[in-house]
Amino acid sequence: MKRFLLIATMATTALTAFGQTNRLMPHRNYAMFLDNGAPTRQPLFKPHNATKSGHGGLRSVTAIEIGASSNAFSTLRTNTHALSANNDLNTVTFIYRNDIGQFPDLTNAQFRYAVSNDRGQTFTQDIGPLNPTGTNDPGGPAARYPQAIIHNPIGNTDPAQAWLSYFGPYHNGGTAADTWDGITYGVIKLDNDISTATEHNASQNNDNALIPGSLVQGQHGEFWAIDEEFSGGIVDSMLIIYKGVMGATDVSWVIDTMLNPNWVNSSDWGNGADTTRVGYPHIAFDPTGQNGWIAISAYAPGAQNMTPYFYRTQDAGATWTGPIVVPIGSFSYLNTTLHEYAGNNDIPSWIPSINESDLVVDHLGNPHLLMSVRLEPSDMDSVYLFTTVWDLTFDGTTGDWGVTDLGVINFYYGVIGQSDGADYYQFNRLQASTSPDGKIIAALWADTDGTG
Repeated sequence: MKRFLLIATMATTALTAFGQTNRLMPHRNYAMFLDNGAPTRQPLFKPHNATKSGHGGLRSVTAIEIGASSNAFSTLRTNTHALSANNDLNTVTFIYRNDIGQFPDLTNAQFRYAVSNDRGQTFTQDIGPLNPTGTNDPGGPAARYPQAIIHNPIGNTDPAQAWLSYFGPYHNGGTAADTWDGITYGVIKLDNDISTATEHNASQNNDNALIPGSLVQGQHGEFWAIDEEFSGGIVDSMLIIYKGVMGATDVSWVIDTMLNPNWVNSSDWGNGADTTRVGYPHIAFDPTGQNGWIAISAYAPGAQNMTPYFYRTQDAGATWTGPIVVPIGSFSYLNTTLHEYAGNNDIPSWIPSINESDLVVDHLGNPHLLMSVRLEPSDMDSVYLFTTVWDLTFDGTTGDWGVTDLGVINFYYGVIGQSDGADYYQFNRLQASTSPDGKIIAALWADTDGTG
């Protein structure tokens, strides 16, 4: 049983430009967990170099328990949006899989949630199950990786009259050879009356789906999520864009469009590197829902490092422009800074490459890709050197792309638990968020001070 804790007071950590362990470390493949483990368009852009950001100090952190689950994997993917908050209603929700230790007559393919109506001070836990047909039997639907978002009808001020819209993938159940087939989705009214819950299970893209994430609101009553096509045993170069539309008492989801960035799988280089080293995809909108961006890190043809691909919409998702490939090695400030940080361990021929990322869009409609960047050899030899955190953003007024140095990562990954008797590792779990008006951007990542 895994217990979930909500951080009640955020920690801001001062980072310094020393103390990182500069060892050569192996890549860890981007996992596609069950329970275990068009030609590229190079845009014209003018990179500019922002100044280094200031860093805050340590603050106290407290936590309260908000639920328990049989499995923690559902919250370990960094683009799984399980937490939702609405300032106008003082309401916070968190969705998670059922704990069969507490509810043994049910399965961990079923979703429950916790809700607070006092801005996260206290929670009502274990409401559900939302999807009672969820099963781990062969054929499924074995629902996993739940996400949820609060929908507040226009003019409503009563939390009990708002809705929670949930969404997650399912696989076909039963064995280690299971495949991801489609999505489980529905709603429940936040008076927590289980009779208002709805459930739908729908195959997607001829069962060639994976694990959608990045659930986000666009315009009012419209939701978006993004997935990668999984076909022929690989993550091919195709993005699946889902759109949900909220009705009076239910939600409907469809594949709105599919986009082909035409990235390069690292196996195509033939040197035995990761077979499909592609980052988690992200989708985000500004507060109006009119301006949105998609971002994913992958290998660009001819560029042997992980670099971001973007798509942009200025009409609420009706059309998407891209792919826009932003080669991060073109930023002299970023390149120089990484090599300077590496110090005596520097290898001049190595190039910047993205490891993890998260995406938000500010009130001006500009994207902010929070990204951890490290130095890697150009032959992708499964090693790395030094890692730092950056904000990559686009200025819609000037047409410039720019980067800001946010700090140094001391340790690239750490053990956070056990899985099938072996250590389970996490990277630095980059997370980005904005204030409701999009004028404040928060960045958060996991690290250690190196003392033990």
